[in-house]
Amino acid sequence: GRPIADFQGLRFMLADMATQIEAGRALYLEAARLRDAGEPFSRQAAMAKLFCTDAAMRVTTDAVQVLGGYGYTLDFP
Repeated sequence: GRPIADFQGLRFMLADMATQIEAGRALYLEAARLRDAGEPFSRQAAMAKLFCTDAAMRVTTDAVQVLGGYGYTLDFP
C-alpha cells in the first residue's frame, strides 16, 4: 500500500536510470553538434551509439523490475 517513491532503493535506481538517459542524450547531441559544424564526428557518434544502446537495455530492464508484473500486462498502454 505504499507509493514506490517511499522506497529509497528504488529512488536510487530511478536516479541512476535518469542519469544514464541524460548522459546518452549529451553524447548524441555533441556528435550532432560536431556534424552540424562540419567537424569530424565519427568518434563521438560511435561512443554515443555504444553508450545509448547499452543504456537503453539497462534502463528498460530496470524499469521492468521497478514495475514488476505491470511491465507484462496489457492493461496499461
